[in-house]
Amino acid sequence: MSTTITVSPGDQVDKDPYDWVVYIFDWDSVLPPLTTLDDIGTLTVTVAGLLPEDPVTLVIDQISLVTGNRKIQFRTKGGAEDIVYNVAHAVSFNSVPAQKREESFNIWVRQK
Repeated sequence: MSTTITVSPGDQVDKDPYDWVVYIFDWDSVLPPLTTLDDIGTLTVTVAGLLPEDPVTLVIDQISLVTGNRKIQFRTKGGAEDIVYNVAHAVSFNSVPAQKREESFNIWVRQK
């Protein structure tokens, strides 16, 4: 069973290492606000431990656009217990001139 959580820039959320969690990020909630013409053209989601020696065992998959190409969603699974991961998502918008923006949030993997 998977859980769905909506996140904002700078959030820190808890995740059990055995849970599969779907995260949704709504770019309409980011400041400065997008224009009505800004749709996401490309996106990249990356994960890294906060410390260089942290093992990157948090897996991200099923990355997709939802709801009019202004929200992204992706699923996470795994992760080493007691590690905080930074999840960054970079997007390019289809506006003219094109904008590129990146936001991130943290996932703290710990037994629930």
